[in-house]
Amino acid sequence: MHCDSPFVLEERRRQESRAVTNSAAEAKPLRVGTFFGENYRSYSRSGFVLSDTRHPQSLKTPLHYHELAHFSLLLQGGYWEEYGKRRVNYQPLSIVFHPPQEVQRGEVAKSGARCFHVEIAPQWLDRLKEHGKVPPDAVDIHAGEIVWLATRLYREFQAGDVASPLVIEGIILEMMGLLVREPGAGERREPRWLAAVVARLREEYSQPLTINEMAADIGVSPVRLSRSFRQFYGESLGDYLRRIRVQFACQKLADQEADLAQVGIEAGFADQSHFTRIFKRVTGLTPGDFHRAVHEPAERRNRRRAPSEPLSPAREPSP
Repeated sequence: MHCDSPFVLEERRRQESRAVTNSAAEAKPLRVGTFFGENYRSYSRSGFVLSDTRHPQSLKTPLHYHELAHFSLLLQGGYWEEYGKRRVNYQPLSIVFHPPQEVQRGEVAKSGARCFHVEIAPQWLDRLKEHGKVPPDAVDIHAGEIVWLATRLYREFQAGDVASPLVIEGIILEMMGLLVREPGAGERREPRWLAAVVARLREEYSQPLTINEMAADIGVSPVRLSRSFRQFYGESLGDYLRRIRVQFACQKLADQEADLAQVGIEAGFADQSHFTRIFKRVTGLTPGDFHRAVHEPAERRNRRRAPSEPLSPAREPSP
């Protein structure tokens, strides 16, 4: 069996290092929010930049790197990417995490591609390091919870209602937490500070809350807050906030003289269309339908629901 000498191994490492350095020098830097394609929709808030990008058919992307770390979810089409000696093919609902300034190149499929990109500011990566090691190289993921969260994130990005900023922030933090989480990691029992978070959501539901702000007030990281909340409440902070707003609206709509537009404003919704969409998503009814159902006269309700034939007498329960 032939073994290379230490000298040969060292020389090989130097050549590989020079090749990486040369590649980085040749690579084209891409600014925040810039990709090889056309952005149809973008969103920027709290250190996150989201882009819905269409990439041209059969496009060959030259050596390049992005300033920020980012997730990319393939929505339609296909493409392959190459990082160093690795080459990965992506199909719809594949997702990849790229660390900042990672040199890469690739090619879009003949059908073209549509990607959802989520760029992450450096301060968030610094916070993430408190929970584990941030991958130094690209991580490709083709199934599992991160993929599910990324598709949910895309729906929130498209919906854009008043609670979406909190929901978007929470989902991205959960994705980041999963990226560095050790197997079996998680809180063993509900932290006491979660009760304070829930109380605040119930008291300030109509206010524009952020996870960063709430986490700072209780002295934990945003990643831990998002992850722990879902672990013990089974939903994200944003979804919980939406349910509280709808519950408040239901209570207000119990008043026969309630003004639907005013109820929506008091509940914290941006406008009537957002109020209607979220209310129907939670209850299955529009606010107007709910209001009419609550205040429909009992006689009319009974008359509308009366069977055409008399019901059989109720049976006595067995002893």
